[in-house]
Amino acid sequence: MTTGDSKSSYDLPAPEPNPVKERLMLQRLCAKLLGEQSMWLGRYELEHELGSGGMGMVYLARDSHLERQVAIKFLMVQDLAEQHLLAEARAMAKVTHPNVVRVYDCDSADGLTFIVMEYVEGGTLERWLKQQPHALEPILEMFCAAGEGLAAAHDKGLVHRDFKPANVL
Repeated sequence: MTTGDSKSSYDLPAPEPNPVKERLMLQRLCAKLLGEQSMWLGRYELEHELGSGGMGMVYLARDSHLERQVAIKFLMVQDLAEQHLLAEARAMAKVTHPNVVRVYDCDSADGLTFIVMEYVEGGTLERWLKQQPHALEPILEMFCAAGEGLAAAHDKGLVHRDFKPANVL
């Protein structure tokens, strides 16, 4: 700590508030305190967070009706979520291609709006590239496959506004 300065060298900036993440964490805490094993959102049993970015976060979940794993996407700002996510789900549902994640549903439960999507096992292209050195041919194959999915979206008039290796599964 420096003299004459009210801040210590240990002061860290407060994280940006995230009401969606806070709500999910509170629900998980309540479930644990009440002895429940799982956290539910409608018919979906949330397992754990897969990732998050500037706009939203994605959770791995289990669809109890169809008995399959799914990915559930939430937007950070729920005020805009319902309209935005419904538009995104409708746009994604237009694209049918093996290299494009399928949309199963767009729903609301417990005050949260979300998109339910196909869960793709494995990691991102970014993680795959960093894991170990790869020969040029498999790298080119991965990028071409991603490009084919992107072209399928473009054929339907859609533009992916955040296309990068971290967003390619």
